[in-house]
Amino acid sequence: MDMQLKQHFEQQWERYFGTSELPIAAWFTDTTEGEALHPPKDRHFCVMGEFARVRAGDALCMDASSLTCMGAKRYLGYSDKLRPNFEYFLSCGNEQMKGERYVRTPEQVRDWLAKQEFLPLHQRFLHLRRWDALSEEDTPELLIFFAAPDLLSGLFTWFSYCNFFDDSVRTPFGAGCNTVFNQPLLDPTRAFIGMFDPTARPYIPKNLLTFSFAYERFAEMVEAMDECFLTTDAWKRVQGRLE
Repeated sequence: MDMQLKQHFEQQWERYFGTSELPIAAWFTDTTEGEALHPPKDRHFCVMGEFARVRAGDALCMDASSLTCMGAKRYLGYSDKLRPNFEYFLSCGNEQMKGERYVRTPEQVRDWLAKQEFLPLHQRFLHLRRWDALSEEDTPELLIFFAAPDLLSGLFTWFSYCNFFDDSVRTPFGAGCNTVFNQPLLDPTRAFIGMFDPTARPYIPKNLLTFSFAYERFAEMVEAMDECFLTTDAWKRVQGRLE
């Protein structure tokens, strides 16, 4: 982690976004790097639910053994399987299960799955840490912002300024883990707005969505902060409303 970049971004963030919440960094390593492994739970475990701890300042390290959700294992690269009869689970259900009714028919789910990409299988350790707690040894791969609409407007326009093409920010259909982790890690040219998934929404505050993008172009984005819309009167009017 470039500590000069870290400090410079924190100064620029305060300048243009005030006391808005700093992002969470995520990355994979081959070892736990001295961190305690987040233990498996005796209940259904949603990674999105653990973000509250990270946002409060805890650093988390987890692997496949930490996860009970098959979707999380799939979207984080720990498994190549989803739950049995997933096409019925996501749509109308069948004799064995109730359906979530997010898609009209099982056939539509199968067609959608056939077009999806997933992270390559691995057995690495996932680290989650708040930006201000990052150290020189940390190697962020992904930044995850939790944002209400006014902050989301700033993030959207800042990212688009530095990565301008028609759909540089996407809001794809998918589970929380898919839109927060899987999609932006697979496509570093885009940012992704996530957490529209009704199943995962109760795990985060009601007025927030996520805005995630790959870390690799972040230095360029920080350097652009003094030349983009963030310096304009239009943004100052929005900035005054940020919580």
